[in-house]
Amino acid sequence: IALLPWLYSIDQMPHSHCQTRLLLEKLAGAAVNGQEIKLELRDMPETIPVLADPRYIVGAIATPYQTPIFRWQEDAPRRQERSICLQNWQLGMQETIAKIMPGCEFELTLPEAYFTNCREADRKIRPLSILAAVNYLEATLNVEAAGISAIVAGFGEEQCDEYRISFALKGSKEIIYGVVWPLYDRESVPNDGINDISMDDSPIREIYDTIKASGIDDQFRHAELFNPEMCEDCGAPMFVDRAGEIVHAEMPEDTPDQQPLFH
Repeated sequence: IALLPWLYSIDQMPHSHCQTRLLLEKLAGAAVNGQEIKLELRDMPETIPVLADPRYIVGAIATPYQTPIFRWQEDAPRRQERSICLQNWQLGMQETIAKIMPGCEFELTLPEAYFTNCREADRKIRPLSILAAVNYLEATLNVEAAGISAIVAGFGEEQCDEYRISFALKGSKEIIYGVVWPLYDRESVPNDGINDISMDDSPIREIYDTIKASGIDDQFRHAELFNPEMCEDCGAPMFVDRAGEIVHAEMPEDTPDQQPLFH
């Protein structure tokens, strides 16, 4: 096995198949020959500051030809179900990752193929982004979740490509923060069902349940599809207020300059 000594953000990962192939060859050679991987950290791109983001342990595993790589691929009696492997993996890695990321909350997923885990991490970070946003607003503005309102709207040119969740202080129309919930692969939303939470496995239902779990009890869902506008000055996504107006999210003017550090 060969592991890169770095917790990668998505901005630092190889993006093309060619770049990924070159990295695979380098790691595979190190795994087979027992070599140490050297990484030039000075060339590492800077990460975008966000409240919650996926981090990746990148490596390569070499096994004899036609033999399993993971326990869930083995034959009985050594075979273990993926759910059991996940529990053991989380238990075994908890202390190690906690030392690398002190003071951070994190959720570990199983090792998987490169592009598969990239997409899976994108999916799993979405509800965590909402929870992190609510925690951030609670701590920064000294307000409880019950004092925050959430407005959910679908965005896209012709069909819903993403949801944007706007946050406002309850009783105020000003949008103070926002989170984008992109849709992936086969996640499709009919234009007449953008705000329909009756389907248990729909994206809007997961958003609804996540907001509710965060402690926010006042949430409003727009039924119409909005144009995915971005701020021309800073490039940030625009969000929708309760009245249906697309606005820029702005924290209150009296927000403390020295804000708490979140991971």
